[in-house]
Order: sequence, then structure tokens, then C-alpha cells
Amino acid sequence: MNNLKSSIFNINLDVDEQHYIYNTSSNTLIQVDKDLLDFMDNDEIAFLKSNKFLVEKHDDEILLLNKEVDDNINALKDRLDLTIILTETCNFQCVYCYQSKISRIFTKKDANNLLKKIEELYKNGLRTMQIHYFGGEPLLNFDILEYIDSKIKELSSVYNVKYIKHITTNGSLLTKEILDKINFDLIQLTFDGNENWHQKLKISNSFSYRQLLDLAKLIMSDSQSNLSIRFNICKENKDSFLETLETLLSYPSFDSKRVRFAFNPMRNFTNSKHFTELTPEEFSQIDWTLRKFLQKHGIKLFLPAAIKQPCKFISGNAICVGHELKTYFCTSCFNNGISSFPTDHVPLSTNYHYNFKEKCKKCSVLPLCLNACAMLDPDKNACISEKYILKDILTDFIKNPSNWKTHA
Repeated sequence: MNNLKSSIFNINLDVDEQHYIYNTSSNTLIQVDKDLLDFMDNDEIAFLKSNKFLVEKHDDEILLLNKEVDDNINALKDRLDLTIILTETCNFQCVYCYQSKISRIFTKKDANNLLKKIEELYKNGLRTMQIHYFGGEPLLNFDILEYIDSKIKELSSVYNVKYIKHITTNGSLLTKEILDKINFDLIQLTFDGNENWHQKLKISNSFSYRQLLDLAKLIMSDSQSNLSIRFNICKENKDSFLETLETLLSYPSFDSKRVRFAFNPMRNFTNSKHFTELTPEEFSQIDWTLRKFLQKHGIKLFLPAAIKQPCKFISGNAICVGHELKTYFCTSCFNNGISSFPTDHVPLSTNYHYNFKEKCKKCSVLPLCLNACAMLDPDKNACISEKYILKDILTDFIKNPSNWKTHA
């Protein structure tokens, strides 16, 4: 045992006078009655090593994690995640919006040029195409969305490519006719609190909180699309979401297999005076309250799990493209195009090497997030909730295992 050490990714906790250790890299939880380095049985030591609780003394776990992440990134040789900025205009005036709302749109000419590029990618080995229709409000340019969608369906059929289509929308222009025509695989809608706060923060003269609830109900009951419901949470609205959550969960057509919730801190990229950001620790407590509310309503929560790769825009085969086929860093940064559509071939990058931020290398939950968002202020603490509530999650799992599920 002199050649072994405890992993930096081990989380120690005590529950009901029992000691447990969870490893965030292997997603394994064990109950032990002695120090890991006191185990002498060869089979036990082998188990502890295979599940990463114990590592060789000379091992640099950050370098090993980095290699694992690099291998995962470079293995994505036949998939492209393509985000299309159909328009940069919007019919809402959300107080937290970071977009310039420049009147640039994706034109028919842009669409045809993009389709030529996509066909070349199909010819050269692409097997999965995921398109995320984004804006502005993408449905303000629905004719082009419909045109691209119809052509991609044709090309995907010819070249036997899997086509997955997502949309992020404020919902104001999404109708039953569009739902039937496009048949999105995933639709993302966003709530900014209960009716009072939603109306204050997501400003619209034509589409109300109640109408958004009705749309969510329509998607649940009259479409096959999966639904992602995002909650944007700030200090002002943080106590108002249980009301919205209660309403959504009450719909007869609600199905936790099709509907998922994403609880997110509202980011103040523009120094707006209309709301105040929560600190990561403050947000984590609201996040945990909302998760527990879901659990109370019979929805099994996923246990945290190590992710295979970080943000797709900085690490994999992912492109964000707008007017004139200019590419952008990501959906949070597209005021200025940085280049033309990069290539006709897959993989889009080879031998990619990912770098962890220095301050993240000492964090025991690093495998669960693989760095904070690159668009956030590097000096600002942008840690995930699990940094603060992981022991609460594990304690709840130990006491109530039937309320939880693991990622496949």
C-alpha cells in the first residue's frame, strides 16, 4: 500500500454514524469502516483501484483526467452539432439579454451555401447531424428554418445520416401547425419566475406568462417533442419558481420522460440594473430546493455523474453559424463573426487538447463539470451547484435510494 494514495476526487461524508466515500470520477459510492490505506486484502485493493478511490502515488490525476477527456473529444469523428443563428432580432425585450439584436438574418442564399457544405460532410463520413435552431427569436425567420429542415431531411435520407433537431424559442410564434410540420426532437422554453416576475423580466407586449404555460401544455399533450423547461433564477425571483413548477407538474399530460427542467442562474452580461446575480453558493441552495420539490412530486432525480467532455463549442465537433456563414465562438457570443464555415470534412478538429483552469485543478468535483463556462468572467466564481450540495445529494440518496436514478 506504500505505492498508493487516496484520490483527490474522493468525497468523504458521514450518515447515521456510517462513513461513506464517493468518487466523482468513477461515480462510485462505498461505505467503509476504516481508512482506505488500511485495506490489505488484494481483492479489496483491486476494487478500490478499479473504481479510482486509490491511485498510484506517482499518478497525476489531473493529467489522467485530461487525457481521458481528450480521448473522448477526439473520438467524435462522425458527428456534428450545428447551431444556426436564423436571426439576431427578437420580439421580446428580456432585461438580461446579452444580444445586440442587429437586424442580420440567415438568408436563402446562406441556407443553400450551408446545405452544400453539409452534403460534403455527409459524403465524407458524417453520420449524425444535430441542428439547433437559435436566435434572436428563430421563428421570426421560420420560412428559412422550414426550408433548411426539409432539405436536411432529404439529404439525411439519401446519405443515411441521423438528423436531430432542437429549437430554443420564446414560444410566442410556436403554433400547433409548426409543431406538426417540423416535429422538433427538443424544444426549450424559458420561465423567469412566477407570473409577476416573468412579466417584469421577460418583457413582451404580445405573449404572456399564461400563454407560455398554455404552450408548454400544448407541447406535452399534442406533440411528440421532448421539452426542456429552463428557469432563469436571480435574487429577485428566486422564491417564485415553486408556483410555476407546481403548475407545470399538475398538467395531466406531464411526463417526466419527455419533460426535463434546467435550473440556471441568470447571468448579468450587460450590467443590467433590473436584477441581481446570485452567488454560486446562493444559487445552489435554490437549485437543491427545486430538485427536492420535483422529488416530492414523485420525479426521480439523477445522481451526479462525471461528464465525458466539456462544452461542445470549445471541445468537439460543434459550430455556431450565422448570416453569410460566419462562425461564432458559441451561442453566447455572436455579435461579430470570426471566420467562414471551416471545413468540408470530419472530424472538424483532430488531436484536440483541452486545458483545465488552474483554480479548477484542485477541486474534487472537477469531473462533474470540467471547468466553468468560458464566456464567464475568469475571476468570477462560476462553480456548479454540486460543489456546495453534493453531500446533501449523497445523504439523501443513502437514506432514500428509491428516489434516485443513475445515468445510463
